[in-house]
Amino acid sequence: MKESLRVMTMNSSAMTTSSQRWHRLLLFFFFYTTFSLNSVSSSLTQLPNYDDHCSSTVHGSHHNKVRLPNFPIARSHDGYYTGGDPVLNPNPNPNSFVYPSTFSNSFLLRTLAVFDTNIPDLFKFEGRLTFQNANKYNCEKDSRCSRRSYYHYSTAITYSSSYDRSSISFEMEGFWSKSKGKLCMVGSAYAYTEEGNLLTVSAVLKLDNLTNSTSITSLITGTFESLSSTNDPAYFGPISMLILPQVNYKYAPVSANGRKGCSGVSESPRGLSLSSLPKGTFCSITSRAFNQFNLRYASECNSAKSCNPFIDAGIRYVPRIVSLHGIVCSEDTERMRVLVEFSNDSYGHYYPSFKPETTLVGEGSWDESEHQLCIVACRFLGFNETFANARVGDCSTRLSFRFPAIWSIKDASDIAGQVWTNKTVKELGYFDRIMLRSSRNNRVGVPDLKYEYTKINTAMKLCPKSEKPAKANRERYPSGHSDVMRLYMSVKNSTSTGRIAWGDSVPISIGDQFYSSSEGSVVPAGSSGRGSVNISCSIGLSSTTGISPFNSTSSTSYEVLEILAEGTYDDETGNMCMVGCRNLGSEIKYQDLVLGIVRF
Repeated sequence: MKESLRVMTMNSSAMTTSSQRWHRLLLFFFFYTTFSLNSVSSSLTQLPNYDDHCSSTVHGSHHNKVRLPNFPIARSHDGYYTGGDPVLNPNPNPNSFVYPSTFSNSFLLRTLAVFDTNIPDLFKFEGRLTFQNANKYNCEKDSRCSRRSYYHYSTAITYSSSYDRSSISFEMEGFWSKSKGKLCMVGSAYAYTEEGNLLTVSAVLKLDNLTNSTSITSLITGTFESLSSTNDPAYFGPISMLILPQVNYKYAPVSANGRKGCSGVSESPRGLSLSSLPKGTFCSITSRAFNQFNLRYASECNSAKSCNPFIDAGIRYVPRIVSLHGIVCSEDTERMRVLVEFSNDSYGHYYPSFKPETTLVGEGSWDESEHQLCIVACRFLGFNETFANARVGDCSTRLSFRFPAIWSIKDASDIAGQVWTNKTVKELGYFDRIMLRSSRNNRVGVPDLKYEYTKINTAMKLCPKSEKPAKANRERYPSGHSDVMRLYMSVKNSTSTGRIAWGDSVPISIGDQFYSSSEGSVVPAGSSGRGSVNISCSIGLSSTTGISPFNSTSSTSYEVLEILAEGTYDDETGNMCMVGCRNLGSEIKYQDLVLGIVRF
């Protein structure tokens, strides 16, 4: 018994000794970790000396310790920049895809706290400046990039991949002179080198024209410069900044004039009113619908003629796409501010970077009498390699957008519109009118929307009639109103031994009803849902070889070829006979196609 007790006592003593050692080790780890974390935290608060770098711009002063409850300036400012190599390089890898949710060379200046000082109109500022690189991944190493990974007629690309998101945030403090409109701040941040080494990066921010009253021609410009020597790994090149102000923004009368300029626009289809659209509020609709549009030029257009909106700026290509990026929207007045970006990039290679030479800033207003959105857009001027002398002017560009009330085989877009200038032919910067169309056609659930069949007779003449087969064993083909009308297809031609393209066919309308895959069958009231029915659909074909299915000598660069088709489907024979219409690139020109018979 004693022996057992002694053994137990020895074990207990050993355990106690071991516990003490672990306790000391844990205490050491705790204090070490706490010290390390405090070192990291304190290093961020050890900002560069304000007077050394900002006294010549905005003199500092003693400030109150209590924060102001209301900010005298906007809580956040979105802006764009150029420069910053190598730490803050805004340019993505040319072999990378960037998700187009934001510009790759954008930043966010967020106000965290504002304090009064003993000098009128002088405020102490604390903030955070974040340079957020866009999401990106290497398309060359991801085979999914070459496949059609997005829904037909959708402007939203849905590639699924793991994105590398990297950003650098500077903790900043400084002073803002309201009367001078100048802000100067110093700050620090952490950044990693390409080798993975951690750097402390210090810099000074200087902004001009930071006032609390703005208009469409107002710009905030400034610089962000490294405080390290040029041979220091933490050094980065000078950054030039541009910000579109938001505080107390006043819409210029040019919006009303522009709205009159949009009236009676030629060749525009009749539009739907906002009230006829689902969830018909101005800001909710424009934020969802107005995204990216394809540009269509006159057939004789080329860059040498008056088709290019930017020929006077030295841009030699004809833009193919225009995108709208919302800045702010007012529900009460049904007005909005947007960036209007023109690009020559297709979806697969689209990584947006703010380019002032092909980007405009605009004011938009809804005209209910014309059922359209009209935008007056102005050019960015005075820039070269920096934004130091940038300004906004030349507000001669107009854009109009409508929700077409009638769709057809020639046009089945959610949104149709135009781009033009109010300059005369002899003025520098004049260009011919450009049509624009969204690439979506899923406007379902709108009572006033109609589809107009125009090629049914052509389809019936071109396709031979088939006798109705006997219904052996009660065999029945799918109803024309069923959701199996969405087809997936493979394309071959007579000279090819393998598949040259693949894609799908999505119904637009069946009879006088618009198709909705989420709602299943669409059978008109009082109808049996059987027999012959008119049908229209959109067909998207992706080449598997890089060669167009319609021309063996034409390359498609793996882009989706769009076809609109209409015809008839008979569920007693299982035959679908259709005629298609293909939009030829960016020209306002169409090619009729005989699609023939599809048998279920």
